[in-house]
Amino acid sequence: MEATPSTARITHARKSKRGEPAKLVQSVNGDESEAPFNPKLIAENLNLWRLNSKGATYYAPTTAGDFREMSGADARRFLAANGIRTRRLHGGELLSDAEKVVEYACNHRLVDFAGPLAGHKSAVYYTAEGNPFVVLGGPHLIAPKKGDWSLIEKILKPRFEDDLAPLQLDYLLLWLKRGIEPLYENRRRKGLILILVGENDSGKSFIQHFFITPCLGGREADPTNYFKSEQGFNRDVMSSEHLAIGEFAFPLDDQSRLMLAEKMKKIVANESQPYHCKGRDQITMSPHQRLSISINDDPQKLKALPQMTDDMRDKVLLLKVRRVEMPLPTNTDIEEAAFVAAVREQLPAFVHYLLKEYDPPAEIATGRFGMQHFMHPEIAELLFEQERVARFAFNLDRALADDFAVKGAWGWGNAEELHSHLTDENQQQHGLFRSLLKNPGSCGQFVGFLQKRDIDQLARRRNVKPNTIKRDDSDLRYVWRHTNRGNLWLIKPPREVVSS
Repeated sequence: MEATPSTARITHARKSKRGEPAKLVQSVNGDESEAPFNPKLIAENLNLWRLNSKGATYYAPTTAGDFREMSGADARRFLAANGIRTRRLHGGELLSDAEKVVEYACNHRLVDFAGPLAGHKSAVYYTAEGNPFVVLGGPHLIAPKKGDWSLIEKILKPRFEDDLAPLQLDYLLLWLKRGIEPLYENRRRKGLILILVGENDSGKSFIQHFFITPCLGGREADPTNYFKSEQGFNRDVMSSEHLAIGEFAFPLDDQSRLMLAEKMKKIVANESQPYHCKGRDQITMSPHQRLSISINDDPQKLKALPQMTDDMRDKVLLLKVRRVEMPLPTNTDIEEAAFVAAVREQLPAFVHYLLKEYDPPAEIATGRFGMQHFMHPEIAELLFEQERVARFAFNLDRALADDFAVKGAWGWGNAEELHSHLTDENQQQHGLFRSLLKNPGSCGQFVGFLQKRDIDQLARRRNVKPNTIKRDDSDLRYVWRHTNRGNLWLIKPPREVVSS
């Protein structure tokens, strides 16, 4: 719920006789009436608020549509400018009219938060519990205007053309559409993490800074430092609609990647986020934000990304960006400035297209975030090869080679039986598996991950959605079945062996 600031001018008539109460003459939309001085009415009509803190900080709307921050002296001058008497009358008056308004605001119009908040224009809002808070500033939304955006299309289209993933551009456009729609409708909605992977100088960062940021309102922050720590001040993060990360300055250890994954998932999945300004207690707010990451396709760089577990994969849109020439020259500073200016000129038409004209393919336009998650298969394979589960899969085939040769498969057995088989002292790689399977549930988790990957690959071959494939499908390598004995696995040899 949002309070509407009033700009009605309020004046008062000074009392005509000593000792008589002051009379208030209100002028709202031309309707003038005389009444006893009412500080509540003045404070509400001027939309005056006080921050609940030791220092005297007040807020009132400006003619430009924002809120101004004022000290106690500023507040009294503000009231005087609106015709409120600032001097006490003779005859024992304890407070002037302006002081009465200030005192009323101190007791009845307190807010625990005043500051910028992503996805919120400048206004007074109320929490679910009915507590007011003041939002300063707001996103600078581009005014949509039907027109030509052919230059933008020439930049984006060739970068996302891909035989393995023909809908990449649609995924990007739909991600942007779902991100900007709530801003123009004054609401909030969560969205997928966008990860752009490509060669150096492929335009990944250009897309982040010159398309995504302006379309989301022009406010951008790098949350890397905040993601690195368990706690920290995050006003810049919470006040930006676009959280843009370039190359990760992260250590590559498992603990750091796990913490990164948890922070990223909270940005995506949680409706509310902790907001901690310097000098203030941490509070909980509900921003509207989108997180994007651009990273080189170098295997060493990709190691910094979180492991794509099931609870991470369904929150990610991972696209491959091709390296192609820009449609206009950018060899000099002058050429680059002209190119950026030409892009900005077409952004109103691009936003209009996204909001009013773009009709996404039906197969990608449904899901928890208003669209399907997706990972480019080539990049997904590169990420898989970086993980411990890939090492497990490679050595699993070697450890089960005798079973494949004699029985044609290993199974049906549960994950505990497989764990015992792999770590038995008679097993040649038992030392390796003991280091990989340190936790009791690791074996089941690894095989489950391999089956999920197996299902995705089978779905692509059949050109169907992964959720249509059952876990005991006969074409899967890793087959799962629930029986009276519990959850059992059948593991088949690699397809290359089968085909031979």
